[in-house]
Amino acid sequence: MKHIKVLDGIRGWAIIFVMLYHFTIPFQQSIGLNSVDFIFAKFLQMGWVGVDLFFVMSGFLITNILLSTQSKPNYYKNFYVRRILRIFPLYYGMLLILLIVMPAISDSFASKTATMQANSFWFWTYLVNWKVASLGTFADFQSGYMWSLAVEEQFYIVWPLIVHLFRNNLIKASSVLLFTSLLLKIWLLFYGASGTTIYTMTITHLDGLLLGSIFGSLYFHKKITSSLITQVGYFAVFASIGCVTLIITSGAFIFYSSLVGSIGVTFISIIFTYILLKAVRAEINTSLLTQPLVIKCGQLCYGLYLLHQPIAILVNEKLISSTSFVLNGSYIPTVILSSLICFVISLIVASVSYKLFELPLLKLKKYFT
Repeated sequence: MKHIKVLDGIRGWAIIFVMLYHFTIPFQQSIGLNSVDFIFAKFLQMGWVGVDLFFVMSGFLITNILLSTQSKPNYYKNFYVRRILRIFPLYYGMLLILLIVMPAISDSFASKTATMQANSFWFWTYLVNWKVASLGTFADFQSGYMWSLAVEEQFYIVWPLIVHLFRNNLIKASSVLLFTSLLLKIWLLFYGASGTTIYTMTITHLDGLLLGSIFGSLYFHKKITSSLITQVGYFAVFASIGCVTLIITSGAFIFYSSLVGSIGVTFISIIFTYILLKAVRAEINTSLLTQPLVIKCGQLCYGLYLLHQPIAILVNEKLISSTSFVLNGSYIPTVILSSLICFVISLIVASVSYKLFELPLLKLKKYFT
């Protein structure tokens, strides 16, 4: 699959949404906010949806890659080695620093990461999403944001086999899996499962990955037409109405609400699928997707995702947080300043990581094509 520039832009906005969500958690959790700050906090609180934009893109791109290589020699080996080269080094490097190096040299750091260390098995094995699901909450669970990487990795493990076995009926197979996942969500809702549990289990968070896969397959077979996108647009309108309804009934659009963490995720996955299709077909104004800074964020999105939250925690503790001061009765100035500092530091660290650590390993991928 040839490189599509706007996809870097979509990745860029996805990681920007996620970073803003994590950078401003103290502000989002503040009480007694004035009306403008309250609305702004609720807007920032929706930044978690960037993860589902990543999922839609992953399903779309990975399915295209697998379909284009499934008849080549070493189909499985090449895919898995290329994924390992992209994902493992930085991920396990982060775990090495957070779980072994820093606790060994700093007692205070060790105490601050005690929960993460006690649950290290789940991080090392890419199963942390299941641990969070069993707890039903992210509260006091350090580095829980890695749950989405676990979901993607589990998807990467099984999807090559699914594509190979059902290559002639992949859309039907993906649709059956999607329908099954939706039924399981409804069943769990009926039995009172928490929004976080439904949100973090792989089998109940397949919406974006499978919708991306369905339309990735259609794209590979050159069956994406303006008429089809228009039909998806009707579903996106319905999904948008559903999201607004959830906001009105729940008072917020946040994943730990049972309805949002289940049905809401389906709605936003449909909306993001529509946006993705419009973008790859150049049927929308892509100026916001091709801004240099957004493209840069998209190219560095993996490093930014892994690095931004530890950086935000350090900045909040040592320098400034999103609630450090009030100006004219508003936290917004400190939200902007603290987020900007966290963003700049994250971008610098991710750039250095990519150039000096990730890129030399990524160059090895050319031997597995």
